Amino acid sequence: MPEDAHYAEILLPLHIPGTYTYRVPDALVAALQIGIRVVVPLGRNRLVAGLIWSIHRNPPIKGTTRDILEVLDDQPVVDERMKKFWEWMSAYYLCYPGDVMQAALPSAMRISSETRFVRDPDFDAEAFQRAYLPSSDEALLLRNLMALEVEEDSGAEDSGAEDSGVEEKTPALWVDARHSMAQAQIQQLLGRKLVGGLLRRLVAQGYIRAVENLDNKYKEKRARYYRLVEAYRHDEALRSLMQEVERRSPRQTDILMAYLQESPARAWVARTQLVDYKKLPAYALQTLVEKGIFEHTTFRVDRVPVVLGRGEAYTLSDRQLQALEETEQAWMQRLPVLLYGWTGSGKTLLYVELILRNLADGEQALYILPEIALTTQLLERLRRYLGIGIAMYHSRFSDSERAEIWQQVADGQARVVLGARSAVFLPFRKLGMVVVDEEHDASFKQEDPAPRYHGRDSALVLAATHGSRVILGSATPSMESWYLATTGKYHLVRLEERFGGIQLPQIHRVDLLAEKRNKTLKGELSGALCAAIQKRLDRQEQIILLQNRRGYVPYTECADCGWTPGCTDCDITLTFHKTRHRMACHYCGFQAIPAPACPACGSIELRTKGFGTEKIEEEVLQVFPNIRVARLDQDVARKKHAYADILGRFEAGQLDLLVGTQMVAKGLDFERVTLVGVLNADSGLKMPDFRAQERTFQLLSQVSGRSGRRQVRGEVLIQSRQPRHPLLQQIQEHNYIGFVAAELGSRSAHGYPPFVRLIRLSIRHRQEATASRAALWLANELRRLLGPRVTGPSVPTIARVRNEYHRELLLKIERAGPDLAKVKRNVMDAVTALEESSLGHQCRIWLDVDPA
Repeated sequence: MPEDAHYAEILLPLHIPGTYTYRVPDALVAALQIGIRVVVPLGRNRLVAGLIWSIHRNPPIKGTTRDILEVLDDQPVVDERMKKFWEWMSAYYLCYPGDVMQAALPSAMRISSETRFVRDPDFDAEAFQRAYLPSSDEALLLRNLMALEVEEDSGAEDSGAEDSGVEEKTPALWVDARHSMAQAQIQQLLGRKLVGGLLRRLVAQGYIRAVENLDNKYKEKRARYYRLVEAYRHDEALRSLMQEVERRSPRQTDILMAYLQESPARAWVARTQLVDYKKLPAYALQTLVEKGIFEHTTFRVDRVPVVLGRGEAYTLSDRQLQALEETEQAWMQRLPVLLYGWTGSGKTLLYVELILRNLADGEQALYILPEIALTTQLLERLRRYLGIGIAMYHSRFSDSERAEIWQQVADGQARVVLGARSAVFLPFRKLGMVVVDEEHDASFKQEDPAPRYHGRDSALVLAATHGSRVILGSATPSMESWYLATTGKYHLVRLEERFGGIQLPQIHRVDLLAEKRNKTLKGELSGALCAAIQKRLDRQEQIILLQNRRGYVPYTECADCGWTPGCTDCDITLTFHKTRHRMACHYCGFQAIPAPACPACGSIELRTKGFGTEKIEEEVLQVFPNIRVARLDQDVARKKHAYADILGRFEAGQLDLLVGTQMVAKGLDFERVTLVGVLNADSGLKMPDFRAQERTFQLLSQVSGRSGRRQVRGEVLIQSRQPRHPLLQQIQEHNYIGFVAAELGSRSAHGYPPFVRLIRLSIRHRQEATASRAALWLANELRRLLGPRVTGPSVPTIARVRNEYHRELLLKIERAGPDLAKVKRNVMDAVTALEESSLGHQCRIWLDVDPA
């Protein structure tokens, strides 16, 4: 290697430790910057796009160094602050930097190659015909590859593409794949899965070649635009043209009228705006082009345009103004703010005022929520008051849509970003403020895959990296945030009154055992709840019912032998979904048709236990046949716009009652809702989790807050078999302060967060004995390093998921104890040692820091 050669550390979007070293060719030295994407070879044939993490002149001590092949960007995709944030996330959450890159960059920006097959240019047709019959799979494949070449050659002369006037940058390594086939396409062509042997044989015989095609997943969206040609843009010529066209063609006249209505200045107008006008046929527009009246071109358009707000006026209450002043004083002291505000207290309006003041300084603002579903309704509320560009960002968008929003944020076109937890990875250039709404919610925690980060905690670090201000808000703050606020790490601001003087809802506890004794139950609906629903229907008000379990029934059992239908790959019973007529596993997605009789003994006496949202929806319709009801859970909200459609109908008054899981409990604001019913408050209290009390209090308090948010005082009915439970009494009294005091006392006594930090390790293997041995080995190694802070291994409640057996270890680290960074290094050393051993090299080890 030349002594003056340049080298670069390249971060690849792979589950591998650290970076890879590549040599920088002299021709690329001037173009290299930290944070840009480059194409590098990986393995024997693969090409992948990585990020330049550092540049140096230190050749590797051993091994050969391969060259960077191509530079993809003119400007850094990741700046120094993002780089610092990624490095923190990798270190804190015990994952590889490539895991963070995989999570952070939209997949359309993570370019990698695909193996495709083409006809060998030295193909010997006569030898091939002697070797293979015309009816063989080999002959079928070669005929198709040759046909693709013919199509490409014939289309090269006249592709029909327009000259948009925009020069497209196409890196040299992006191979045109039109005359090649991927393995999946070949499998489909031949109608068989096993094609590897056939392909290897044809490659070895010189009939086909395997090539690497570096595919850019992002394709910009272009739309066709039209305008009058220069000769007709003047008033006199246009009048003459209109008179002539009116005599000959009403359709063409309508197109011209649509154009002039859309663009009085005779500028470019999108084709959809012209053709959709009066549902006109496209041929009328094309005729005007052929006559030389219109000209056309194409322009790049955004798939998800930045939404412009209306900037309406609003008035803050005296209490809101006081909270605003307290927040800004805390920010002057560089403290994060925890806003404890009752449901309906006007926290959102306070955020709006803070965002507007932030925007006045020319900065960007990030507003994150725990659920994708919440972004739609909140977007409309923000549009009402913010007169600037607002962008939404979450995983329901397509790859290309996310890449475009990424660019809008980087360009500063998006001044306010509303998103789910993944929005913390966006490339803010001037981030001035971060809002974390419903900060208590467990949905902020990423479960799988790594990095298993917490959106709230990551937002705090992101803000510190940018020197930004942070406000966390909730009516039921998490134990961790409340503890940090009461110990001076955050500043606590209280907003303990509802906006407009509205009263908190009345909460009643309904004794299900008494209802059963009195025979007033109608399915799972108590008599008290049915009466309250009828009262709201008579007054044309709306109702929300909470049952935090989807499906129809979660448990089926044979009355004679006790058989239960279970998942083939998980240790869990199947849930019956009546609308799909399927038994489904909610862990791996396995589905089966419900058995008409017990497969073990033949009995037809199959009993069901429990109930989900489907059953509640059915029972509501049985009791109230004319009610307009909809269900909101993961089953019906899978489609991109389904959630927004249901909430839109509910908000417009087209529905009387909404049945849902925890999705209906968070942050929604409906003026007609005056009744909330909780079908089963006991399920959350029975969970074997130290957070069970906290989560139950938060869920029931939050859903209660959906009731009576305008002039009519709301009512909440909580059904329970243990209505005298102290937690339900605290919820009834809206006594968060009393609850949090008792809960923190219990956590302190038993050694749970926020008084200790937790790290959970899950060891997974397809053989139960191997998982147990590996977990025991890791536990002994960690105890050698960390002593009694290690508990386990234990068998989790669901011991097998996706045909892998799980064993768990739990580390409890005192806040005033050993150096956390050193503890994490010990954990990673032990995990690495296990992974490199013969016992653990086939195990999957799952690390979760601060598990939710």
